[in-house]
Amino acid sequence: MDNKLSEELLDEKLINLKGDSIKLKDIFKNDPSKFKLIDHWASWCAPCIAEIQKSDEYNPMLKENNISKVYISVDEDLEKWKHMVNQLENYTDKDQHYRFANFRKSDLARIFLQLGKTKNSYSIPKYTLIKNDSIILSTNSPRPSKQEEFLSILD
Repeated sequence: MDNKLSEELLDEKLINLKGDSIKLKDIFKNDPSKFKLIDHWASWCAPCIAEIQKSDEYNPMLKENNISKVYISVDEDLEKWKHMVNQLENYTDKDQHYRFANFRKSDLARIFLQLGKTKNSYSIPKYTLIKNDSIILSTNSPRPSKQEEFLSILD
């Protein structure tokens, strides 16, 4: 996959931990990394949390390859999401956590989680790799803990 995010998608708003709205393009603009790895997760997803807790194993590889991480939660329960982000603060940068403003109506969620008009189910954890702030390299990247497989999509 090698698609460019439309201006409309880049303008979609996400919510940060403080409850402020921020556009996806503004999240990207504040980060000079060539690649952005979007980690789609939820507070109730045990495999998601386990992968985040392994981040010490793969963060050096991400940094070495100019890849930053952005966490976008599918949580609809604000308090459960905030609680879990706080629980994971030893593994992640809390400033890189966001949630969809309205997951059920989000065009970004449809693109990133590959939801269709009739398909409302999705599987997480799921990883989207973006290059140069707008080019989607993959909406189904390997887990970063599978480092060799993950790096193969950068080529």
